[in-house]
Amino acid sequence: MKIVFLLVFGFLYSVFGITQSNNQSPEGVVQEKEGEQVIRNKGTGLLKEQNQVRSSAYKKVELSSKQQQQFALAAQNFNSLYSGFQRNNYAKTFSSKQVSKMNQELEKMEQLNAISFDYQLNNYLIGQHDFSKINSLKMASEWSPQNEKVQLQWIAYHFIMKNYSNLIASLKSIEQSNYFNTELYWYAKDVLSGLPKNAVLVTHGYADSYPILVQQYIYNHRKDVKIINLDFLTNKEMRQNLTKEGWKIPSNTTINTAFLAEFIALNPLRIKDIFISMTVPQTYFNEIVKPIEIVGLSFALASSASNENINSSFVKSVLNNSKPNGWTSTEGKRVKANYLLSFIKAYQDCTSCTTEEKNKYKEVILDLAKRTNKESEISTLIAN
Repeated sequence: MKIVFLLVFGFLYSVFGITQSNNQSPEGVVQEKEGEQVIRNKGTGLLKEQNQVRSSAYKKVELSSKQQQQFALAAQNFNSLYSGFQRNNYAKTFSSKQVSKMNQELEKMEQLNAISFDYQLNNYLIGQHDFSKINSLKMASEWSPQNEKVQLQWIAYHFIMKNYSNLIASLKSIEQSNYFNTELYWYAKDVLSGLPKNAVLVTHGYADSYPILVQQYIYNHRKDVKIINLDFLTNKEMRQNLTKEGWKIPSNTTINTAFLAEFIALNPLRIKDIFISMTVPQTYFNEIVKPIEIVGLSFALASSASNENINSSFVKSVLNNSKPNGWTSTEGKRVKANYLLSFIKAYQDCTSCTTEEKNKYKEVILDLAKRTNKESEISTLIAN
């Protein structure tokens, strides 16, 4: 197991990049025309036009050319700050200094056009699932109901508030938009398949959580698994829900590496049920003193004889499937590195395997290692 631990906290944690990079929608600048909204996506240079019937409460704000430029710059600056702050490997909760910087740009937007889509959405985003700001999300929805950023926020809201019919509708919308790569949905299904019954899975952000919710609530796959998303824990209602379910929550509600460690320490009777997704950054594991065991595409915090059987069954099911070797997208190539951990664990545990079975494991491991640029490191580990 010591060999595997070296892998876990070393070069195989590059997968976190996919969780972070997919947390963000392309930065947008909103330009208004009479009777329609045009959103220019900076990342692609494409124009998405949405002709919408707007509420009579919304009145067109006439801005001069200079004011339009000022508004666009403030929106761009806010999006840049927000995206950067979300790529934090140590904390989910924004610091007061970070909030202050975003507020400076938000105030500029408010002064120029307080009823705009950009202002209302960003006013909600800065609150980090603060439902006292829900009217801002509703107003943003009036302007652009199918906007992906809007849908992501509604998914979180409906999940936390247990509005399951609305949750399913929003999940279907985000799936149909192709916001997440298909291979992330396949990966999400494998994450769930590699867990024991009634497991509690801790996830980190959007890309490692929302595809899982799609698998659970649209395709009814492994709905017995409970998801605790660190991003959602910034919300007071989410923490209250867990308290009602019998979980003990840290008094310090800043969601960071220390929060997760304390959360685990406060709930010792549930340790055997808690699993942490491999997409959670390594920094969160630095403060966890519990033993960590590989099970499927997650880490168990308590050793169990059944974990070995679950991992073995998971690996065999993957062996009978062409995925993940066939994944070609950037996202797929990055997340499939995580399969190496479960395969190496199964290889090491397979003491009663025939030579043919061991060689099959080695063949798959080396192929995965080659496809994920880990070949030299892996070759040494399974040389014997």
